[in-house]
Amino acid sequence: MSSDVYGKLETDVESKASPKKFHDIFKHRPHHISNHSSDKVHGCEIHEDGKPRVAKEIVEAIDDEKNLITFRVIEGDLLEHFKSFIITVQANPKPEGEGSLLHWTLEYEKHHGEIIDPHTLLQFLSDVSKDLETHLLEYEAEAGTQAVVLEERVMVTGDMPWTRNGIQMVTYESCRISSHGTSGVFKEKVEFDDANKAVILNGFEGDVFNEYKLFKPVYHVVPNPKGRGSIAKLSIEYEKLHEGVPPPDKYVKLMVNISKDLDVHFGKA
Repeated sequence: MSSDVYGKLETDVESKASPKKFHDIFKHRPHHISNHSSDKVHGCEIHEDGKPRVAKEIVEAIDDEKNLITFRVIEGDLLEHFKSFIITVQANPKPEGEGSLLHWTLEYEKHHGEIIDPHTLLQFLSDVSKDLETHLLEYEAEAGTQAVVLEERVMVTGDMPWTRNGIQMVTYESCRISSHGTSGVFKEKVEFDDANKAVILNGFEGDVFNEYKLFKPVYHVVPNPKGRGSIAKLSIEYEKLHEGVPPPDKYVKLMVNISKDLDVHFGKA
């Protein structure tokens, strides 16, 4: 087979954010990337040269010591032009000073030799890196033990009836939650805000308070500006007990899964 169907492109992107912060967002919070580079990444869509492209990938390798992650593209527009496509990102410390040097590598096999090399995708990844740098620096500035808000959005197909009969209510609930193979108890004061279509869970007792001083999840439903359905804006306002506590990403993911389950349930009602 001709060697011109195989290719490899590389680039480095300097950043003021730490290598660990970049590695953590790619490893633990890849779904947040669309929030912080929304003009380029829309959910699973990437916007390149003004055109939406879809790429679905799997994590093929993770090396925490080297802050390295390798993704293999398994579906989407890229595979219309490439038989295989592998993306690797490694966050290295800068040789001098603080911050990191992000090293992106694209390795691919074209369907035929007339397909151009994906330089625009490499530039796209560089641009996303700079968007993430802005977010990570803001996050580092907020880090510590003061209150921080973590937010995620979920598209739902219907208008989700979060409130009870149009009456604002406050109730006290206790539930057992399960996330990432572990379970725990969470007790909260539930407030229903009909005017804003929101449910506020004011936590006051449970296992989360082994790590957090403040823990307040919020479900907020707004109309979908692009047509039918709704957008569920999910957020957690939290305050850590100490700096070693991680952000509550696993609980945001739990809220996402609950919203999707409710969407299926209301769709059948």
